[in-house]
This record gives sequence, C-alpha cells and structure tokens, in this order.
Amino acid sequence: MVDGFDELIAHLEWMEENIEDDVNTITKNNTMELTGNTIKNERARFDRGYWTGFTARNTTTERIESMHYETLVNTDYAAYLEYGTRYYTGATRFLFDMVVMQRQQYYADLKRLVEG
Repeated sequence: MVDGFDELIAHLEWMEENIEDDVNTITKNNTMELTGNTIKNERARFDRGYWTGFTARNTTTERIESMHYETLVNTDYAAYLEYGTRYYTGATRFLFDMVVMQRQQYYADLKRLVEG
C-alpha cells in the first residue's frame, strides 16, 4: 500500500521505468501465442475441399512499434474465409475465436503484472 504523496510519486516513477519493458514482453508473447493458436485453428477448421497450408504459412506476427504487435493473415481471401461470402460459403471463424480467447489471457497477464 502506498502512503503519502511522495511515496505515490516514487511508486509511479518506478512503474514508468520498469513496467514498460514488461508490458512489451507480455504483448509480444501473447501476440505470438495468438498467431500459433490461429494457425492450429486454421488446420482444424479448414476441412472443406483441400488444404494447401497457404493461409497458415502466411499467418505471421509483426511488430508495429513498442508494445504494439499484430497477428496478420496475408492472403487476399482471408476475409472471405473468416466472414463468409454472401451466397456461396458460410463463415469459418479461425481468427476471431482465437482473439477472444487470447484477450482473456492478455488481460490476466497484465492484471498479474500490475497487481504484483
């Protein structure tokens, strides 16, 4: 517990100096885990027709800047797979489900970091 204004300022300065690297690490690790789980989910869900692995090979993690990472699916047709098309195919959710699942883990990791 923090008592007094000087202690609060000292604690906030300590957090600023030490927590940014930890948040970056947590963000990077969770994004990499999301990418791996997305690839596994692609293999499990793409069971209509044939599987070439092109989408999985083009699912990557990219660092945008400090504390900002993205899981990208770099195929022209990924949105059609994720959301479906108007007439021909239904949605095959391979990314959204993993984002929802990983978000809970990410928040838990950040909460554990902040609460000590």
